[in-house]
Amino acid sequence: MSRDLRDLARLSRMILDAELEKLRRASEAVTAKTDAIAALHQEKQGQISDSADPAMIAGAGARWLEWMKGREAQLAQERAVAAATREARLHAARRAFGRDQVLSQLAAKAARNKPRP
Repeated sequence: MSRDLRDLARLSRMILDAELEKLRRASEAVTAKTDAIAALHQEKQGQISDSADPAMIAGAGARWLEWMKGREAQLAQERAVAAATREARLHAARRAFGRDQVLSQLAAKAARNKPRP
């Protein structure tokens, strides 16, 4: 029985590691979308403050700003999806952590209570 518990504890540790990796990737996706939105804002501020830009003077500025709004909305939606995915991964990682802790404790207890020949 003790060996079975040790094997289950090892398996639960592998599952926990896999879930933590998925959580890390999901967190990186949220950060990437947040960074992309920040870069877009910075680009927009740079273009608006550059009043000598020929494209802005020629009237292309309004179309460009409209495109920027659409791009920002798209990135915000993608960030929301990434954040929801991250929350799901966080829930799965918490569950895997709990299972790992319980199985590790049970395996340790079984090893301590193992009859000695």
